[in-house]
Amino acid sequence: MDKIINQVEAALKKEKILFASYAITNKNNTVLYEHYGTQDLTRDLPPTNQTRYRIASMSKAVTTLGALKLFDRGQLKLDGLAKEYFPELGELKVAKLENDKVVYEDLNSDITIHQLLTHTSGFGYDFHDPVLSHLVLNEQISSLTSKDGSQLSAPLVYQPGTRWEYGISLGWIGKIIEQISSKNLNDFITDEVFLPLGMNDSTFDAGKFGNKNIAVLHAMDNDTFVNVDEFIDDSTADFFYGGGGIYSTPDDYCKFMRLFLNNGEVEGNQFISSKALELMKTNQIGDLNYEFQPTYNPSLIHAHEWYPDIKKKFTYGFLTNLEDIPGGRKAGSLAWSGICNTYFWIDPSSGIAGTAMMQLSPHYDKRCINILEALERASYSELDVLNN
Repeated sequence: MDKIINQVEAALKKEKILFASYAITNKNNTVLYEHYGTQDLTRDLPPTNQTRYRIASMSKAVTTLGALKLFDRGQLKLDGLAKEYFPELGELKVAKLENDKVVYEDLNSDITIHQLLTHTSGFGYDFHDPVLSHLVLNEQISSLTSKDGSQLSAPLVYQPGTRWEYGISLGWIGKIIEQISSKNLNDFITDEVFLPLGMNDSTFDAGKFGNKNIAVLHAMDNDTFVNVDEFIDDSTADFFYGGGGIYSTPDDYCKFMRLFLNNGEVEGNQFISSKALELMKTNQIGDLNYEFQPTYNPSLIHAHEWYPDIKKKFTYGFLTNLEDIPGGRKAGSLAWSGICNTYFWIDPSSGIAGTAMMQLSPHYDKRCINILEALERASYSELDVLNN
């Protein structure tokens, strides 16, 4: 394991990353779990096993798993219409920007549960879409950080089923889970995912642990780091955002990832059906494609596309590469990330999964991606060690 640790720490030092936690799991357990650096420029505050990271969009796969638990019980139909749960989803408009003015058109078809789970519903994010960015800047729709869920009232930016577009769909899936289960999303995911998988340090509600031990968020500009924790509101009120609200640790997320290394089994017992597992591991967007993601808020997120020269698709919950990544994950691996520069991949063919968690903005900063890549390269160079 020393070879992996040395390579990752060398990358962290080279890229001048303040702090990070990272972990690797095989099918059986977390085989490497390390921390680096300090969370505070003014004092020694190293991350520990108790440090909980805002994993943001890494929550989407967890919420998806929760939805598929309802699917397995026959309580959620994937071809069902979203408006059957929330009628307002049948009354949405599609927003277009023409001559710096937003115009609206009617829906050509209704949104399905399948489309919400695959980011083909037509919903977007303001930091990736010019129309939504325009509406947020002009205070015509709520920002993503709203605590009352009003951000889910944004219009569509594409007709349902016509394009893969990353957005707020999983927020609506969270609300549909709540309606079906008669539980709030945090209670449902805690009962159905966190506790059964032993993820005891994971929650949508930071109040569970008194808002303590949350990793310190910094904004970065070249080699300058600014503590922005005082501007972050970790309260949840009555709204839990299924697309990005979880606090977790690398070890806890390894427990989630192991589910996909073990064909949907936990300790020899089937946790999700083979059909649900297939939906989370294979292409669910047909001939549509995962798209390059531009930025309309560069202080928050960089423009980005994972592996431009590799064929990729989207499953329920994950990006999947259809070809091997040289020196790294094999075809059929599953991956995504969170906006505070947390990353993961799951490689069922090789029997390992890994996560690197930082707490930095903007997302997709090349230095942060280099840390993920260093962890991945080092892990595959020691694959036999990790699996034995």
